[in-house]
Amino acid sequence: MGVEKLNHALGFLNTIEPIPLKTVLSTFEKNSELEMICYRLLTFYEGLVRGIRQGVYDEEVIKIARYQTMIRTYESFKLY
Repeated sequence: MGVEKLNHALGFLNTIEPIPLKTVLSTFEKNSELEMICYRLLTFYEGLVRGIRQGVYDEEVIKIARYQTMIRTYESFKLY
């Protein structure tokens, strides 16, 4: 998915602080591939949440597998 490229550019997996919107936008302006990677990642997580709400996925299984990463991603990109 290229998440490692996105993390290399913005370090979102290493922080729990929101990345300033200006930083995100300037990074995406320099490299549009990173914007698409971010979009796919956020869409993937949104799909997991919808699946949990509709009973397709087990919430506990998703929490065990993705909780910390999802929280860090949300916190990092919530201004975006």
